[in-house]
Amino acid sequence: MNRRAAGVCPAGSYTRCTGGLPVTDMTIGVLEIEMRIPGVSSLKGKRMVVKSLKDRIRNKFNVSVSEVSHHSSWQSCLLGIAHVSTARSFTNRVLSEVLNFIQSCREIELVDFEMSLL
Repeated sequence: MNRRAAGVCPAGSYTRCTGGLPVTDMTIGVLEIEMRIPGVSSLKGKRMVVKSLKDRIRNKFNVSVSEVSHHSSWQSCLLGIAHVSTARSFTNRVLSEVLNFIQSCREIELVDFEMSLL
């Protein structure tokens, strides 16, 4: 079987493998949100708040969301949010809207954020 025809790039390949498909420009946006959750007193309470927030973000903005740090701290959370599109301006707008949405949530306090477009 031809590996390229199957859509699999050979290991160690430094060239762009497209499997015969046209190459398109791609923008990857990453938003890191550090937050405090002052109204919880246990990890179970934190999990409920964070899960609800992640689900609302995913459903409203069609982005990937994951808790990436502070797993053992019951009042702190670091979320990683990613968005991929072919338009840099669209990715920037989506992540800005996610940030505004998080800032409007009453159950959390935004401590810090960082947005990167690749």
